[in-house]
Amino acid sequence: MLPFVEAQALWEQISNPNAPNKDGSAATRPAMGPTPDNGTGNANYGPWNTELPFLRCPSDPGLGLPSAGRTNYAVCLGDSIVSSTDGPSTHQLNKKNSISGQMARANCRGVFVPRQKSRFRDILDGLANTAMMGEIVTDLGDRDIRTNPRSAGATSAVAADPSICGSATFVDATRPQFWATGASVINSGSIGRGFRWADGNPIYSGMMTISPPNKAACVSDEGMYDGAALMATASADKRYSLVPSGSRHQGGCHVLMSDGAVAYITDSIEAGNQSSPMVALIHNSNSGLAPGSKSPYGLWGKLGTKASKEVIGEEF
Repeated sequence: MLPFVEAQALWEQISNPNAPNKDGSAATRPAMGPTPDNGTGNANYGPWNTELPFLRCPSDPGLGLPSAGRTNYAVCLGDSIVSSTDGPSTHQLNKKNSISGQMARANCRGVFVPRQKSRFRDILDGLANTAMMGEIVTDLGDRDIRTNPRSAGATSAVAADPSICGSATFVDATRPQFWATGASVINSGSIGRGFRWADGNPIYSGMMTISPPNKAACVSDEGMYDGAALMATASADKRYSLVPSGSRHQGGCHVLMSDGAVAYITDSIEAGNQSSPMVALIHNSNSGLAPGSKSPYGLWGKLGTKASKEVIGEEF
């Protein structure tokens, strides 16, 4: 993408296996750069720390450490949290595991699927009716419910009732945009919403059409499939996450449709039953709605699925 958005110089640096660190020191890196994973020792890689103006919204003041290069634009992952970090592969990138493949086919209902190519031909609901990307806000270290996800319990519990993510028990009653003091949030410095444009984990660069824009984000206790079960010890940014879109504009956010149109989606968009289970095939068991079910999250949910054959008659 970079060569097509006037970032050819950065592309050349990434594709060169001897790109320098951000502090100017020499380092030998693999072609296309090292993994941007949190805690891998690659935080010093210069390109991943580069701010790209076309990925930033002027309304968002977030800048600099502890993040790498930030992004305000995230890809649409659909209306289920399950398989949102690993797609059809296991945690070790094994794509020969049939169960992980079945999970991804059931759960990954958005235009983008982790660790798998996406094509326009995959969008069977029509390009004009399917969200491709949406705005997000980046974390400012202020316990904002949109940018500093809280730990919300087992994946199966969040999948059964996503409304627990922003439960009033954990939200400051006098300042509902922020978590209450007792809420357990995951930000450990370098983990925050929009903190790494080069990282495909949902916390950094994904959005879902479950909760309406500017609602609370949360992570489950597990994430990534090891071929037999979900991993309970995964790093917080690799856990299955409920990550809504959002912005610092008034009352909504911009969403890019698959036909190239940009729509302003209000916080009040019809979003169905927010306590409904989502499609959630975990290992060999349905923990929520059956695969292929229509989205329970109203017009908003319909916009996030690419091949559920749902009719969109409303304006948005």
